[in-house]
Amino acid sequence: MSRHVDGEPEDLIGRVETAARAATAAGEPVRYVRSIFIPDDESCLIVLEASSSEAIDRVVANAGQSAIRIAPAWTAEASTVGSAAAGHDCSWQASIGIDPGG
Repeated sequence: MSRHVDGEPEDLIGRVETAARAATAAGEPVRYVRSIFIPDDESCLIVLEASSSEAIDRVVANAGQSAIRIAPAWTAEASTVGSAAAGHDCSWQASIGIDPGG
């Protein structure tokens, strides 16, 4: 099922960041990490750090959206010598459908 972002994709990021800060201020730490827009797939991957998928779901809902999928994700950073991944940090990722035409 496709869901579309209300407004411009950049507006979504601002709403998610604001909702994450509000959750943190209310005692439920949620940190916005990054977003990846994929216009051809009408999707946006938003990486947030939180203690649960429920916390992410609340942040996304407070941003005026509903997530298509929320799943744990691990990031790998290149080591200082540029070879294999140096470590893994678990984050929660929310996938949201977007309208590439704005």
